[in-house]
Amino acid sequence: MNMDAKIEYLKMIQAVISRMSHYGFLLKGWGVTLLAAILALATNSTKAELLLLVALLPVIVFWLLDAFFLNTEHKYRALYEQAAKISAEENVNFSLASKGEHTNGVKSVLRLAMSQTLIAFWGALLCVLLVAYWVVVC
Repeated sequence: MNMDAKIEYLKMIQAVISRMSHYGFLLKGWGVTLLAAILALATNSTKAELLLLVALLPVIVFWLLDAFFLNTEHKYRALYEQAAKISAEENVNFSLASKGEHTNGVKSVLRLAMSQTLIAFWGALLCVLLVAYWVVVC
């Protein structure tokens, strides 16, 4: 096997990992921005209760999307670890399939959505939303 081929393969996988991580970062930014915009609109709206209830949907959808990208990132990290173990006698197949034996230990999207990191961030946004709703209703 050519070591250059292995290095290029590892670079390809790392590029996917970086992209998934970046997508998660963007979702968090969009989530905060969207929630801030909705809260700003709700302060001057006669339908503030409805706006705040509608805001639940994008927060939950972004939370699940963030978990999906984290799940995909974990799958490619597992693929990277498998590819790093390729010996000099083996050929590199350059497969970027995110399913296979290497993904057996990766947590599901829903389990990742309930991870401490995602609950801390998205749960905090939900708490802000619920407090705002409580203030508007009471």
